[in-house]
Amino acid sequence: AVAGRRMLDGAARLLAVSTAERHQFHELGVCDSRVRVVPNPIDFDEFAPAVTRGRFRQAYGLGDRPVVLYLGTLTPRKRVPDLARAIDRLKRPDVALVVAGNDMGDGAAVRRIVQALGLTPRTTFTGLLTGRARLEALADADVVVYPGDHEIFGLVPIEALLCGTP
Repeated sequence: AVAGRRMLDGAARLLAVSTAERHQFHELGVCDSRVRVVPNPIDFDEFAPAVTRGRFRQAYGLGDRPVVLYLGTLTPRKRVPDLARAIDRLKRPDVALVVAGNDMGDGAAVRRIVQALGLTPRTTFTGLLTGRARLEALADADVVVYPGDHEIFGLVPIEALLCGTP
């Protein structure tokens, strides 16, 4: 923490991926003039040709029921347990929850909540999805939910929109 504070107090320039992150640096006492905002890039070529719909649903046996997708890392700040609770509150047993992402410390907690709520039969954990498989998941979802707390610049919602999914 001390080394980090020294870095922030020094003359170095800092990169932020959004104005929200710039604001976080400002709250830490970093002068705005020392922070340069460089948004995360999006490779539009990755979305061409258009993703073929249905492949992800078929691969995971989801059929034609409504699919709510979370795609991202499983960390506490991503609040995936809150998403599971929200799915439970829908009282819609036809809705499938898909959790796609690598476990970065919260996977066991997410699985416990899913089991405790009785959502296990309609929840699919895919692990990390990359490349076209990631885009196929985004395209086949009915809605992508990104419940993270204090997200600086989430690419997943933008990628979902590029796949035609709200």
